[in-house]
Amino acid sequence: MKTTKLFAFACAIALIGAGMSSCKKDEPKDGVRQGKPEEVKTEFSISLPQQLSGKRHMPATKTQADGSATFQGIAAGIVLVPFAKIGAIEGTDSRLGDNIILSDGVNVASLNAGTNAKVYTDVSIPLSTGSFLFYAKSAAANSTAAEKFEAGSLIPTYGNALTTPGNFKFELEPIMGTPGDMFGTTAAGYKLLQYLTSVACADADPSGSHAYWYNVTAGTDPAMKAMFDTYVTMHGLSSFEVSRVLTDLYRSLKPLSSPMATAIKAAINNATYLDQTELSTNDRVVLVSDIENFPQEYNLPAGSIDIAWNSTNHAFEEGAYSNMTNPARFVYPAQLWYFANSQIKASTTSKKTLFEDTSKDWGTVISTMESESADDAVSTRTRAVAIVDPVQYAVARLDVQVKLAAANLADNSETVEGVATPVACPGFPVTAILIGGQKNVGFDF
Repeated sequence: MKTTKLFAFACAIALIGAGMSSCKKDEPKDGVRQGKPEEVKTEFSISLPQQLSGKRHMPATKTQADGSATFQGIAAGIVLVPFAKIGAIEGTDSRLGDNIILSDGVNVASLNAGTNAKVYTDVSIPLSTGSFLFYAKSAAANSTAAEKFEAGSLIPTYGNALTTPGNFKFELEPIMGTPGDMFGTTAAGYKLLQYLTSVACADADPSGSHAYWYNVTAGTDPAMKAMFDTYVTMHGLSSFEVSRVLTDLYRSLKPLSSPMATAIKAAINNATYLDQTELSTNDRVVLVSDIENFPQEYNLPAGSIDIAWNSTNHAFEEGAYSNMTNPARFVYPAQLWYFANSQIKASTTSKKTLFEDTSKDWGTVISTMESESADDAVSTRTRAVAIVDPVQYAVARLDVQVKLAAANLADNSETVEGVATPVACPGFPVTAILIGGQKNVGFDF
């Protein structure tokens, strides 16, 4: 993970009026844990700096926008992983106790002025805690597929059973969990393959000895052989591509009246798969509704499904996916998370007033605690704790620029085929950008 100087959080843990507590006694109100038997039950405060500026990698409504735009918030369920080690946590270090879960999120309205502190009450923290790993995600909604495309998604694994951070991970979420569903016998992918195969298997002599298109040779019918060889080079399966290829093929064959040309045109003109009125009126293949939106119906891009002609089985089948075309590798963008790996400073006196002082920033809070010889670990005498290092964005920013070869580009869509379209607004709408090289990450992003 790369940190940025343009944005940082400072987090404070305030332990007020503490005493030893057992996890079998009063349950914590904000720190929801299975716990360890020796803990300090305290108040807990997260502080954010006044200058909430940063660079966004998604819409401003989904993450922190440029300049002085309002902070977008942290979702409920902030996770603190405690360690006895004093200093930066490494993958082989063992956790001190279970995850501490803060049930409330953070937004601007919930912060105190000055220090920008939010106080949590009755949070239990293990004795001897010297450092924390801090994990939190953006408050932007990401429950539906549409929200995940805007806000991103990451699947965290850092449960209490994982004793060392080396086993923590944050995984990208596949857009389609079971790609094979696209080719079930009732699915659009299966029907499109059947349609393409039926055309390749067009029979010019169905009542006699059969004369399939795939058996034509250059010696007997060079034109039909050339057409077939071109047809079976098709590799990207999508409703748009099937419609385009079959429209072109039908228009090429329309003036021909040979038995083979007639058979191929008849195979294309199949009411199971297309609107026959549109074909007869405009010589255009318009697919029926249940197969007209593949694979976009699965939220996958049109070029992502690979197919190939099997010359032995005489059928179009799923192809040998490359890394770029394997639908299992298409994932939502990475969600905005926040991360810190920091030691703490602990005080034997309450710092509630300090954390809520409207005249002080977080740097002053830390320096004040250090000047008072703050402890390096939590003890039974601890009344206030601060995470020293700032929290950083846990997902890097990406800028995308599109450079076009000319101010006007040919539009090959059906409605305006061959027309030069200005790139300037309204131009060509960009609905998605495919980005390779995204990786699952470990505990330290």
